Amino acid sequence: MSRLRIVYRSRRRLVTAGCAVALVVGLPTGVALAAPAQQPAGATSTYQEQGVAAALAANPGARRIAVDTVEVRKGIQIRVPVEPNAILGCNNGLLCLNADANYSGFMLPLQACGFSQLAGIGFPGGGTWQDKISSIRNGQTGGVTSRFYDYNGAGQPIETLSLRADNGIPNIGTVNDRIDRIQVC
Repeated sequence: MSRLRIVYRSRRRLVTAGCAVALVVGLPTGVALAAPAQQPAGATSTYQEQGVAAALAANPGARRIAVDTVEVRKGIQIRVPVEPNAILGCNNGLLCLNADANYSGFMLPLQACGFSQLAGIGFPGGGTWQDKISSIRNGQTGGVTSRFYDYNGAGQPIETLSLRADNGIPNIGTVNDRIDRIQVC
């Protein structure tokens, strides 16, 4: 059996080849070849551009480091989805806080162990990240636990939630939009 090497130089030829393969294999020819569901590298949307601009405006001195990412300061970044309900991935080693339920909306990925005061990080929709968290993924490793605090009326932090590494909460329920301080690791 000989090997056949064909290099296609246009999309039209690729679709034609796909239909020919479908006929040989016995698949229906009316089925279009599916494109990847992920956003292409470097692609952006008006929503994302506006979100990045808002994150930069909310955090003087911040800089854009990727299509969807603004670095507020060392160790603090804000990621902006391509559309309001899109889910951004949470890389291993990160604690990812999302502004909306089901891991959607603006994301605050944290990595460095220690305390973070959300009142010191500007939120792209106005105000700060304080009282804006609705879902959490803990992509950290090594069995560490991150802790979440809400300030009581006297200004004292009260632990309201803890989350071990490799776990997530798509809707944080009774503490939704009440987290003020985080202990990463």
